[in-house]
Amino acid sequence: MCGGTGGIDVLCETGNLVRQILEHMRMKIEGSLKPDRELFAYGGQDTILLALLAAMNVWDGDFPRFPSCLLLNCGSANTMSTSPR
Repeated sequence: MCGGTGGIDVLCETGNLVRQILEHMRMKIEGSLKPDRELFAYGGQDTILLALLAAMNVWDGDFPRFPSCLLLNCGSANTMSTSPR
């Protein structure tokens, strides 16, 4: 289903990004991340950022301005804080 044109590509890319972020967070929490890192940086277009905000149910309806970033802090297995900027 991915690989076409239009909105489905944004959803596919966002889904892959979410999976990758969650996997890195899980490995960091478990201590199985090799080599261990303190920071991951991901890049994407504004449409990916907007879809990611919507997927996390924190989108306020405003479109991200250029340049924008989303900071995720993995504090523990039971908490995740977000800070859209």
